[in-house]
Amino acid sequence: MVGQSTTTLVGIQNEREFYSDHYLEEVLAKDLRPTVAKWRNLAESDGAAGTPPDARLRALGREYPRLREDLRNALGSERRLAVHREWFQQLLEATGFGWRPARLLLDSGDEIPVLGEWEGSSGERLVAVGALQSEGGSADDQDPLELLPQRAQFPGEAPTAGTVLTEPWAEIITRMVFGQDRPPRWVLLLSATQTLLIERGKWTHRRLLRFDWDEIFGRRDDATLKVATALLHRESLLPGSGTALL
Repeated sequence: MVGQSTTTLVGIQNEREFYSDHYLEEVLAKDLRPTVAKWRNLAESDGAAGTPPDARLRALGREYPRLREDLRNALGSERRLAVHREWFQQLLEATGFGWRPARLLLDSGDEIPVLGEWEGSSGERLVAVGALQSEGGSADDQDPLELLPQRAQFPGEAPTAGTVLTEPWAEIITRMVFGQDRPPRWVLLLSATQTLLIERGKWTHRRLLRFDWDEIFGRRDDATLKVATALLHRESLLPGSGTALL
């Protein structure tokens, strides 16, 4: 992929240096230690009911091969949509967001299907969207930025026309989501095999973090799972109080 930088955290791609390579390779894991320690302390205080966020993501990794197989075997658009939605919901719940599928009305008058919209204590917002594998294609070969929204993704009746169904997610995010008078700061773009973390200011230079779940769940590296969880968790992006970790 263009602009991709190789890091020691295999499966987390630092495209066009969302962070400096030095920071991501040498410093980030150390900076996240207090966050991981806080997860452990909160889990212990909750007793048997407490599960640290990284443990939730690790558990999801055990389900991931089944979801990938279900997608490969899914026949028809309805079944393929159902498998995607199961994965999207489980990933958003594991990272502290939950499941809020809706239609988001943009300044242009267009609507887009979203997996949820959230706001932090500072007023900054995050929008999550899902990119569906196109029919007959392999998820391994498809960049979610190049995929188009599909009519079936809309809750209720889908729009009959408009640019939303003819533009790839990269263009929709650039012109229609970040081009609003009050745009969100963050966009999470989810696909069957990847999650892209996009920040409004860095997206001007197409900087992003790309999480490749085949790599991350395949290796089951503890440090990488902790970093991935911390970078994608709701409290890191939209904390209930204080400054966002990221």
